[in-house]
Amino acid sequence: MKYIITGGPCTGKTTMIDELRKKKFECVLEAPRIIIEHEQKKKKGVLPWTDLKKFQKYVIREQLRLERTIKKTPVFLDRGLPDVLGYSNLANINLGDKILHRIKKANYTKVFFLEQLDIFHTDDVRKESKEEADKIHEAIFEAYENLGFEIIKVPSLPVKERVEFILEKIGMPKVPSKKVK
Repeated sequence: MKYIITGGPCTGKTTMIDELRKKKFECVLEAPRIIIEHEQKKKKGVLPWTDLKKFQKYVIREQLRLERTIKKTPVFLDRGLPDVLGYSNLANINLGDKILHRIKKANYTKVFFLEQLDIFHTDDVRKESKEEADKIHEAIFEAYENLGFEIIKVPSLPVKERVEFILEKIGMPKVPSKKVK
């Protein structure tokens, strides 16, 4: 079972994935971040702010590669192929019908869409303004919705509560904490 954790920039996706990894769940890291970090090391790297269409093609290839490495389930993915559609739709980039076939073949189970947090920051990889991040957030949601995915909105909560929310939604029993005497 493949569960996507998604949302716009700065919604806490990577923090959620890190927390799930601490709980020993298999997780797939975010393909766009991997590509950006790799391409920034090159003199003329392909980046979303220099060639978005080519960058999205790199992201698709990397996402597919990462998903082929999945060894067990459940697995949590930091973004999925439909995210590429959201970004591309926002920029009026047509990726063709091949992406739709790949999305269908990916067999994603559920989508956890993280609501935006009260904090917002940028870094060397995420350079979008708050306004751009809001538009991306909406475009990603629309992409999943238009593809007919079951979307579960994850409220803006502390990370541990968000993880508990997600685990409850996939039927994982809550592990009671041990009381120290």
